[in-house]
Amino acid sequence: MGAYYTYVASQQKDATDRQIEIANRALDFQSRPWVAPNSVKIVSPSDDRANVQASIELRNFGTVPAFHIVSWILQYHGEPDLASDRFRSMCKSWCDLADAVAHGGKLDMGKDVQGTAQSVQIPFNMGFSIFPQNSIIVTQDIGFIPPGKRPGIFGCIAYTDQLEQIHHHTGFCFRGASEAIVSNEVLGICPVYQTAD
Repeated sequence: MGAYYTYVASQQKDATDRQIEIANRALDFQSRPWVAPNSVKIVSPSDDRANVQASIELRNFGTVPAFHIVSWILQYHGEPDLASDRFRSMCKSWCDLADAVAHGGKLDMGKDVQGTAQSVQIPFNMGFSIFPQNSIIVTQDIGFIPPGKRPGIFGCIAYTDQLEQIHHHTGFCFRGASEAIVSNEVLGICPVYQTAD
């Protein structure tokens, strides 16, 4: 009979431990910043394909301030294979770059034409802050969009919480509905690369 009670007690302890773990994870998700683009729109004059600019509203959807926010954005045009390994690799590179700028440290820049490894030391405390349920507008030059290609951007936002111990990232991808460059057109969300950690 003692073995049975020992077994029941161990099962109850395991269930309690799992409930505590779930509650802690829920608390972590609730008490952290969540920074993401709330809207992205073209702000250049209509039909100006040479100097396209996008206005990106970055919003902190979380319950605590976000610090050291850096967004790294790249334009694309046409219909890239958004699910390809190459696209995923580029997205990771942009998150690494945003992270290095936001949090300081050594950034590997690859090799120069002689094959020598190049790196840049970036100081700590770069970026800006957004308080909970607030937004800022970032205007980004996305350059030339060739005729016959629709505009699009993808990138990564890196930031920390109030304790500055955890580096968070938000990957995003937005694209135009058509090939036309239309001032104040709101870009739509791509079907892939909407990530947050």
